[in-house]
Amino acid sequence: MILNSNLKQQNEDQIMASIDELLQMPNRSLITIAGRSGHGRSFFALYLMDKLIEAQLHKQALYFNLEMPSEVIFERHALLLGAQGNSFKEIMLNARPKLTLKNVGVVSNPYITSSEIASVCTEAATRDEIGVIVVDGIDIVHMNDKYPKEAIAEKLAALAMELNCIIITTIPANTFDIEKNRLIGNRSPLPREVEESIGTFQASNWWLSIDRPQLDTEDRLYKGLFQVRCQKNQSTGNLFSLDLTFVNGRFS
Repeated sequence: MILNSNLKQQNEDQIMASIDELLQMPNRSLITIAGRSGHGRSFFALYLMDKLIEAQLHKQALYFNLEMPSEVIFERHALLLGAQGNSFKEIMLNARPKLTLKNVGVVSNPYITSSEIASVCTEAATRDEIGVIVVDGIDIVHMNDKYPKEAIAEKLAALAMELNCIIITTIPANTFDIEKNRLIGNRSPLPREVEESIGTFQASNWWLSIDRPQLDTEDRLYKGLFQVRCQKNQSTGNLFSLDLTFVNGRFS
């Protein structure tokens, strides 16, 4: 029994998501996605969540939506899966065969605290194992007065360890500084260009920055390009880069 338990834990140290050139993702860890507003932080978080739960269909995913109507998250997930339609209802209907294969819950609450996130996740884990949690907007998460602001990321990292899962969070970057000081095509945020009083860089195993250069220029060179740059990899130190294609709500 002890041997089997050790083998299971070793196998779950890294999760392989079916994304070309993406390294195995570190389990029991916090992964942060930083990017400018409107450049696809939430879409990429959903994409990673979907691929992680696809690799662990016996587990569930929880998506904490702090900024948008729930319908937006549902529709975006459906679009990522290739669903099409002329209305929300039609898109969701076409996505149903694929969506029903994945146990994904969405919690929409712009006033949620880190303690409430932990309570919801811990309670959910009593029903089904959790594979991945997304906290879309760590900068919006509220803290109790007895905890400093920088404890938010630390608490999420600890929760990932406790629940044996990956927690993905998103954080906005300083658009003005990036656009003023960085060339188009090289605007994936650096840690100093993000509100780091929350402590995401210190607490995260992976700290990823994303950018869509086509939003800054009409140059066809950048059409559909979605850049991912790893600014921290605590597991191996390998600071990788990915260039994905993102068109009509889908990655390829």
